Amino acid sequence: MRRHTERGFTTSEIIVSVAIMGVVGGLVMSGVKTSQDVSRQTVCASNLKQISQGLVMFYKDYLAYPLDAAGHDLAADLAEYVPDKQAFWCPADPGKTPPNSYQEFYVARPTEGGGAEFIVGCPRHQGSHRTVNLFAQNAAEALGLAPVLANGRALNPSGAQAERTIAAGNFTFQGGSTAAITSSSPGFGMTLIESFRLADGTLYSVIRVTGDGTVDVSVVPGERFEIVTPSAIVGVRGTRFLVTTSGNGFQTDVSVTQGRVWVQSRVTGKITELAASESTTVTGTVTQLTKNGTGLGWTSARNPLATVGPPGQGGTPPGQGGTPPGQGGTPPGQGGTPPGQGGGKGGGKGS
Repeated sequence: MRRHTERGFTTSEIIVSVAIMGVVGGLVMSGVKTSQDVSRQTVCASNLKQISQGLVMFYKDYLAYPLDAAGHDLAADLAEYVPDKQAFWCPADPGKTPPNSYQEFYVARPTEGGGAEFIVGCPRHQGSHRTVNLFAQNAAEALGLAPVLANGRALNPSGAQAERTIAAGNFTFQGGSTAAITSSSPGFGMTLIESFRLADGTLYSVIRVTGDGTVDVSVVPGERFEIVTPSAIVGVRGTRFLVTTSGNGFQTDVSVTQGRVWVQSRVTGKITELAASESTTVTGTVTQLTKNGTGLGWTSARNPLATVGPPGQGGTPPGQGGTPPGQGGTPPGQGGTPPGQGGGKGGGKGS
């Protein structure tokens, strides 16, 4: 009589089986996570498309884009044009209630533009390694983020604004460009908006400064870099320059050490190009927007109903009716209060 014996799994076989199941499980989970990332990224791109359409309609009404200064809310400003509040919430950003995932990564351009200027982004995708950005030509693109160091410490690109802001020291970008605070007053801050690579591989970095201080910027040739102040946007591709803000950002002074820099007034949209050893001063900040012929305030050339002046003052300080011609400010006769409305022609005293 033949005897049948049952043999169990050996220890080695069990270990191999568990390892195989672990690998398969890992692949499945990775696939699920990738699918979720793609889904969130798709929703975010759709959100930015709706926001883009809202920005276009807003500009037609105001001849300006919603403001990006503290206290302003993109979702509230565009509520008339983008009524779906969920359009301002990225599913990769679970911490926003009520939703407004994009305000901290938004730059209010002074003119419509048409090039590849960064407008707003969402650097929260694929573990904060990718961003979905909207550019001036109304195209939303998924791009790779580039690491940035703040005083030698890696910044979280999708962190809260306070996590991406320094009051002293420097930012170092992936390609070797730097932005160093050389002097500052209390309340000054330098904030990373985004640093990412365009589809052609070009590194594009955008930072914002608030308060009064000086930033020494050195940009590696070929890289694209912008520094946003309350009164100006300063952009370069490989150069060395200083940006000094005063009057709580009402005035921005730019001086170029080497290379070329363009400086755009955030009030008039005027662009001034500077070469080495040249400098310019830009004054004025837009503090309020009105439409359809209503509202009062010191006027700008583009939006005759835009209130312009230091925060809380609603107008140009007496005797500071505009930047002298050729210094990057409001063109002569285009930035002052209309005759008989609080000042002489072309500037005079503000409201």
